[in-house]
Amino acid sequence: MNQQEKTPRELALEALVKETTFAMTRDIVSATTFLKRAKEIRAGKQAQRKTKRTEQRNRWKKKFDTPLSW
Repeated sequence: MNQQEKTPRELALEALVKETTFAMTRDIVSATTFLKRAKEIRAGKQAQRKTKRTEQRNRWKKKFDTPLSW
């Protein structure tokens, strides 16, 4: 990767900074609120997927008896 090349994230952030110079405060606040909410939703979905994976891993245990202790 050449040192001049920028990642898509860097390009998006530069465009965002450029647009904020012309934006009104309420626009910046609503964009910030949107990004925070999107982050919360993503975190919640990740937690749901993790729970489902754990349930799937342990589902087979319900079909068998617990081992006997002598």
